[in-house]
Amino acid sequence: MLLLVVTLCVYYGLHSFLAASSIKKHLIQSQWLKKYYRIIYNSIAVVGLLLVFYVYTLTEREAIWQTTIWTKILGLGGSFSGIWVIYQAMKGYAVREFLGLNEVSVDNSKEVSLQTVGFNSYVRHPLYFGTLLLVAGAFILFPNTGTLAVAVLTVLYLLIGIQLEEKKLIQEYGQAYLDYQKQVPMLLPTGRKKKHVL
Repeated sequence: MLLLVVTLCVYYGLHSFLAASSIKKHLIQSQWLKKYYRIIYNSIAVVGLLLVFYVYTLTEREAIWQTTIWTKILGLGGSFSGIWVIYQAMKGYAVREFLGLNEVSVDNSKEVSLQTVGFNSYVRHPLYFGTLLLVAGAFILFPNTGTLAVAVLTVLYLLIGIQLEEKKLIQEYGQAYLDYQKQVPMLLPTGRKKKHVL
């Protein structure tokens, strides 16, 4: 179990470290890194996630409770809801740019407008919300000590990461983001869509 916890902490720590604006600016001094930073970052994220899953499969896990048909339905519902939210949220972003396939420089010389439509009109961080639903559903579906460790560390990471993300967005968009904060909840949607956020 300790190896799983350490692997997750290193994965989340590296993920946040490489996403920090100051680190990006330092690392992209060369034109080559500037062009391919996003692809490299995403590749490290995927490989790291596969490593976490591999360590999870090696970890001894004890059942916390016995699953029933109802817990399985609830767990599947939560997991698929999370995947659906993430999918819907991604529609609001330029996916090729998000993946780094457009080779857009990470110093944002190309101005990107603040996303406030689609799922972003319900919650400011729909990808984080979808991830919460996904890990909660996975824990209900597979209620064991290993999944509990993954769920708890993921929630802690998201709660810390969302604060860092908010500071970065305020720096990037200024008053527009401060106004957006007042109108749309950060992580848990209220169910009421904001028609004209800005």
